[in-house]
Amino acid sequence: MKYQIAKFISFTLVTAFLISTVPPAKTASAAAAPLLVQTDQAGTALQQGRTLLKRGQTAEALGYLQTALNLYTTSKNARGIGAAHNELGDLYLRQGQHKVALEHFQKAYVALAGASLQEQQAGAAAGGAGPGRRGG
Repeated sequence: MKYQIAKFISFTLVTAFLISTVPPAKTASAAAAPLLVQTDQAGTALQQGRTLLKRGQTAEALGYLQTALNLYTTSKNARGIGAAHNELGDLYLRQGQHKVALEHFQKAYVALAGASLQEQQAGAAAGGAGPGRRGG
C-alpha cells in the first residue's frame, strides 16, 4: 500500500512539473477565435473547480472540472485536457477513489506529454525553415 501511495505522489509531482514547464500554445489565425472563447470558458471553469477543490468542496468542484474537461476536449486543447484530468485526479484522490484518480492522472500524463511533443516538433519545424537556410 505504501508503494502505491508513493507512486501516486510521484506521478502527481511529475504531472505538476509537466503542467508548469510546458508553455501555452499560440494561435495564429482569426479562424481560431471561437476556440479561444471556448478555451477561455474552459479556463474559467477549471480555475473555479480548483478554487472549490482547495476549499474542500469536492461535489461543487466536480461539475466545474467536468465542464472544463468537456470544453477543452471539444476545442482539442491537449494542455487543458491534461490540466483538467490532473485536477479530477486530485479530487478523486481526496475522496479515496484511488483507481479513478489513477486513471485521471494517467490521462493527464498522456495529454501533457503529447502536447509537449507536438510543441517541440512544431518548434523544430519552424526553426528548420528559417531564412538562413538555402536550397541547393
